[in-house]
Amino acid sequence: MADGITRNPKVSIISDRESVRVTPGELFVAPKSIVTFENLGEGKVGVLFPDKSLFGTDTLVLETQTQDNLTVAVTEKGFFYYDVYNYNNQTSTNSSTRPIIIVYPES
Repeated sequence: MADGITRNPKVSIISDRESVRVTPGELFVAPKSIVTFENLGEGKVGVLFPDKSLFGTDTLVLETQTQDNLTVAVTEKGFFYYDVYNYNNQTSTNSSTRPIIIVYPES
């Protein structure tokens, strides 16, 4: 596997009354990787995937201090932007610095 590509990574979502942040903001994964999304912030969040083909779903909802796993469904190289929305304070990551998942098949 190439440097920087993670087989089973974790994405942390941190939100407060003013903003929503995601770390890492840029994630390189291999096909069929299991990506864990964890909500470490305040309030319920929705992880919104405009391209449903990435995980086979367009939304993942996480309550405060919970996590869930999604498996990468695409097998070809591609990049997928996504957004995180906090339902309680109505803030999101929807800006020029949107988080991205880059799928990079093993050679």
